[in-house]
Amino acid sequence: MRPHKTSSAFVISVVIALAASAFAAADGLTLAGCTNTASTEPGDPPQDSGLPSALGNGFRIAQLNNPTSPVHPVNAQMNVTVTGATYVVADTYAETGTASSVGAIYVQDFSSPADGGGAPPYSGIELYKTTFLPADLGLAPGDVIDFTGEYQEYDGVTTFMFPNNTYQPEMYEPIVQFRFDYGPPPATPILMKDLTAYSTGLQWMSMLVIVNGFNSPGDLVVGGINLGEDNRCGIFISADTSQGQPYIDNELFALPCQSQTDGGVSVSTVGTPIKSVTGIVTYFGSFTLSPRSLADIVLQ
Repeated sequence: MRPHKTSSAFVISVVIALAASAFAAADGLTLAGCTNTASTEPGDPPQDSGLPSALGNGFRIAQLNNPTSPVHPVNAQMNVTVTGATYVVADTYAETGTASSVGAIYVQDFSSPADGGGAPPYSGIELYKTTFLPADLGLAPGDVIDFTGEYQEYDGVTTFMFPNNTYQPEMYEPIVQFRFDYGPPPATPILMKDLTAYSTGLQWMSMLVIVNGFNSPGDLVVGGINLGEDNRCGIFISADTSQGQPYIDNELFALPCQSQTDGGVSVSTVGTPIKSVTGIVTYFGSFTLSPRSLADIVLQ
């Protein structure tokens, strides 16, 4: 059978009809599933996330150090990122005369003079075996940095373990990057009696503090000289020179521990009244205060 002939007009009319039907169906589906139709119901209102922090979004040192903090890394061995920390001082002196005692860097959470008296408790930490990015990065006291590394609770060396499960918080092999420059940080005022017990001294460890008194302002005095091994020495700043009592040491500079004067001012004559001492709170089984120079020791 031969096929029927179909006129061109008929074909065109059928195509138009089918297209119109498909368009109507598609339009119905679009309207049925459209989520952008006009509605009187409110959507999610826009929210202001606030200004970004100049200190970054990493951890603060106090969050890690405070034993009651929900993010305190119990027993260490945890990689963390800290942002917005203040570079305070580096140990370049090596009181023991060995390379291993050089290079410790002390940092603390950022604080400004407007904060009124220094950083809050648990804000300090020591950086050990630091790597800088870039490698030639030079830092000045007060520069604000970020660092990533392994948080550790250092508990001593094989020949001397710290007593009673005590430890010093430190960052092991951190990588440090510069954030912005700022002025030197203010020292945090404390009483020297805080450093007579680990329970009260831990909160100030590795921080820059100023001590105006032992039990009250104005009662500091050169109590005696503490001469240790490997060129370590210290000056007790109360009449009590028994073991475990805090003293100022020569970790960061050549503190004159023998009877001598520097610039006409004796810093090691027993009985000399002391007005204040500024320094880093350090720990090696007991607390010491490490001035950065003789300028940190103010006599009466």
